[in-house]
Amino acid sequence: MDSEQPDSLDGWVPLREDLFPEPERHQLRFLVAWNAAKGQFAVTCHDRTAQRRRRERREAGDGGCSWAGVLSPAGFRGAHRQLAALWPALEPCFPPLPPELDAASGAGWGLGRGLWALLWPLLWPAPADPGDSALQELCRQLEHYLGLAAEGCGGATVRDVLFPAPGDSADCEGLSEFRERTLRARLGQTATRLHQVLQDHGKANTMVALMKVYQEEDELYQELVTMATTFFQYLLQPFRDMREVATS
Repeated sequence: MDSEQPDSLDGWVPLREDLFPEPERHQLRFLVAWNAAKGQFAVTCHDRTAQRRRRERREAGDGGCSWAGVLSPAGFRGAHRQLAALWPALEPCFPPLPPELDAASGAGWGLGRGLWALLWPLLWPAPADPGDSALQELCRQLEHYLGLAAEGCGGATVRDVLFPAPGDSADCEGLSEFRERTLRARLGQTATRLHQVLQDHGKANTMVALMKVYQEEDELYQELVTMATTFFQYLLQPFRDMREVATS
């Protein structure tokens, strides 16, 4: 029996030493600031590793190295839920956001931030807004949190959650936005049909034809009033809910 030679290279295929290199971890720098005018957090992310490479290659521009966007307090909480689902250790790291910030952002209602800001103090009195120093400290905590999230979930994942591609949001529509858009469209269609019927008055050359136009006009008037009432009640419902909660 031939003795085996463990140091023989017969039948072996040499591989390059760097065939499966570990991916380089990019150093990300997050900046968070509170935008009082919009009632949202302004978030910026800089890829320090990519920026350093560009400088070494003497490339101009900063494309693909920085991202920016705005997030409401509710949006920040939603981003945290996604990231914590990927890395549960991140759950206790998210700083609590004061409820006053939700009031400032007009979260959840579609009647416009100006009307919300007008009615909120009357229907749901809230404490004064956090001071500048408290907001700055909160922003620093959020920056630290995002840095931890990038380490645990990966920088690309955090960027995708905070700064989704422009086409992503266009593929989906919220239920409230869909209902409001549908009601607006039906109201507009009814008004257009009524306008067309009113123009048919001059085209009716017999009493029978004119009576038919009047009947259709009455039906469209009733439909327009019903649609307008439904749409108005839909817009008022959030404020009715707030009043009920505030007075209960």
